[in-house]
Amino acid sequence: MIIYLKYLEDNLNDKYLKEFDEYQKYLKMFYFENSKCPIDSKTLIIKKETKDEIQMWCKTKTSKEWKVIIKKPNVINLNIKLNEINNLYKNKSLLFKKYLRENLQSPVYNPDKDKEIEVNLRELKKYEEEIELIRDVFNKQNEEMLILNNKRQEKLKELLELKIKKKNTFVLCSNISGDIRKNLIKIAINEENITDNRYSQIAQANKIEIGDAKNWIIYYKYNIDYVKKNIDLNEINMNILNLKDKYNVINNNYIITPPEFELSKK
Repeated sequence: MIIYLKYLEDNLNDKYLKEFDEYQKYLKMFYFENSKCPIDSKTLIIKKETKDEIQMWCKTKTSKEWKVIIKKPNVINLNIKLNEINNLYKNKSLLFKKYLRENLQSPVYNPDKDKEIEVNLRELKKYEEEIELIRDVFNKQNEEMLILNNKRQEKLKELLELKIKKKNTFVLCSNISGDIRKNLIKIAINEENITDNRYSQIAQANKIEIGDAKNWIIYYKYNIDYVKKNIDLNEINMNILNLKDKYNVINNNYIITPPEFELSKK
């Protein structure tokens, strides 16, 4: 039975991109009707396909030989696979219930019926295990999505708190000229941990009240933080969308084993 979860990291990291690029190259060669030998453009490739392998070879007039054996990859659509097993499980469950009813209603003990019930029970157990193995992958993916969604909710909470602080601080700000506000914005951007003494210096330099200097600078710092947190939120949203897309792709093409190549030239 396949332990699907142990292949999740390889799929997420696109571990086998190189192998599948190579595989696509050989598939084109295989399915093209008049593929030519790589070592002799005048010689056609001989081809053979089995359930598990693709073989191609050629022998040129100069006695040079070329051959490749490709072991096909094992790639599964987890959504389809889970749906198939669920259907098998449901059908087998109905059959199992039927055997149980027949066994209970029969006036004569039939050991063959008991065997049928045991066989069906084992098959049901097998389906249950495989369903859980596939769900383990989805559950792990949901855990990662939950982490990102929790970060998103936390960021939204921070933004709401900042928005309230901005609004409450702006009410305290008196009307001052645009040039002075530009000076205060520069200070808010460039200076950290501003003391009361520094606020006094700023107020004197700009000929405004200390309270106005402090309130405007605090307001602009809230604004700067608000913009930064919005950028962070946007990045989290993009990560959520990208991860959803990534999971969708790998779940539809879940690689268990990559293609393997055996190439010989003489």
